[in-house]
Amino acid sequence: MGLLLAAATADTVATPKVIAASLFKNGYAMVTREVKLTGTTTRITDLPQPVLGTLWLTGVGTKIRRMTLTTEVIKSQVPTASFDQILMANKGKNVVIQTVNLGQVRGTIHNVVGEMVTLKLQNSTTAFSRNEIRSLSIEDAKLTQEVESARRVLSIDSEGPGSVQMIGLEQGLTWAPAYALDMSDPKKAKLVARATLLNDLAVLPNIEVSLVTGFPNLKFFGLIEPILSGAQVQQFTGMLNSIGGGGFAGGAPGGQMMTQNMARREVVADGLAGWTPTIGAGEQLEDLFFYRMPNVNMKVGDRMLQMLFEAEADYKRVYTADLATSGAMDGNERYQPLPEGPTDVWHTVLFKNTAGRPLTTAPISVYKKGELIGQDTMTYASPSQEVSVTINKALDVRAEAIEEEIAREEKARTLPNSSMIWDRVTIEGVISLTNAKSEAIEMKLTKSVLGDFESSDIQPVLSKQTPGLRAINPQTQMVWTLTLQPGEAKKFKYRYKTLLRVY
Repeated sequence: MGLLLAAATADTVATPKVIAASLFKNGYAMVTREVKLTGTTTRITDLPQPVLGTLWLTGVGTKIRRMTLTTEVIKSQVPTASFDQILMANKGKNVVIQTVNLGQVRGTIHNVVGEMVTLKLQNSTTAFSRNEIRSLSIEDAKLTQEVESARRVLSIDSEGPGSVQMIGLEQGLTWAPAYALDMSDPKKAKLVARATLLNDLAVLPNIEVSLVTGFPNLKFFGLIEPILSGAQVQQFTGMLNSIGGGGFAGGAPGGQMMTQNMARREVVADGLAGWTPTIGAGEQLEDLFFYRMPNVNMKVGDRMLQMLFEAEADYKRVYTADLATSGAMDGNERYQPLPEGPTDVWHTVLFKNTAGRPLTTAPISVYKKGELIGQDTMTYASPSQEVSVTINKALDVRAEAIEEEIAREEKARTLPNSSMIWDRVTIEGVISLTNAKSEAIEMKLTKSVLGDFESSDIQPVLSKQTPGLRAINPQTQMVWTLTLQPGEAKKFKYRYKTLLRVY
């Protein structure tokens, strides 16, 4: 990187202008900037900092020959900001100084070094301590001083005038999605999607931006393009050696969601229908989906909230309970008993994604008649895929399971050349359900056992995992779906066999 000296008065550099951007949810955006080329050589400042490997340039109306990063030293005039700076800026000027002990002294400012000020008098030179001076008067005083500063400049050599577009993945521009689900209608739910844009990167001058859903594989997000970073060779190669793993910068939000401020309930209810969605049709590119948002005008530091779309879908309520896993645990094959007491039952709502576009991972708040009744995390859902949202804990619905051993086949399994012995134990469980609500409900119960399913009063949907190399028992999942009438209490049994090590 070379060193040039440039005068501020003869500054002819160009500044890249953002003309498009595709925003990911982790603080990065693929940004397109445009620069006007005034001749065969154009100097550019305010350089972007794109991720390694993502910077590409395209000439429009001309062809690019090469580009070079250099450093310029700029001389400029700035206002004097202190007494000492005024003295330095006016060396050689006639001055009248009012001193503490000598009264008024007239002369020419010769020099200012540290705390000492020297004046040329008619026949001599006198030095004063800076603290000796009370005030001064200067003829034709100069109130600015020349300073030098350095800046990085990208020089682009082209075949002639035109423009160049620079595209690269940059940090500082992102979007945060959120959803609201209105269940005021007993049959159809209204889903409203919104986006909050956060811009700490550059001016967005009334451009189209794309909001991206999906998880691209980007391995170099921690490194800046060497042509623009200005990093020394040793620094750059050291950063390359430190790269490990892959994936998108920042990853998933890790469950950290922004707090939503509560509005009055009538405002919330009106808010679901009081906005005009302005999102474009969007586009699917491989496994990523791009929501198109036209006419985005933002300054650096601005935040913008925009409704994306709304959709309606039939929905149903399901009360779910995940019963604890039981059976003989792998390794020592000791029986894992069920915890005492009831299991939490959760009120969930199921609906299909009828928006015609993917739903991205984001917070979703559920409302009914303007009241907030729950909040969950919306997970990614393709168009027409079923979505499950947990609303709240169902305090009026109870689910509990107990188990006991009812039969044992001793020494049912041994291993050759080994002293280990397993008994095959038959476990019977009883699930008790109570619906204290004034309406019928649909329940979905999930139960995993370490062993082989044998029977159940109500036939479940079964799925079985092949045991690992060291596992003696497979894991079997049972899922029951049933209806409970208002005030109904129901019990049913299930049985499974598990191998329990005894020696």
